[in-house]
Amino acid sequence: MPNILGKDYITRKEASRRYGLSVSWFKARQHHHQEPRFIKIQGSARVYYDLLKTDEWFKNNMKESE
Repeated sequence: MPNILGKDYITRKEASRRYGLSVSWFKARQHHHQEPRFIKIQGSARVYYDLLKTDEWFKNNMKESE
């Protein structure tokens, strides 16, 4: 897990494992400019998700069935 400027980030593959969703789910969200937000370092193809913001996004967007 990289730490960039004091923040913990996870890769798309790590996010896939952490949230139980496929890598292609994250790629599709990126393609359609949808959340969760990510950063990309210029010159690199790798995508990084801010761990705290992504956890918060999933927390706010999960819905329990009744």
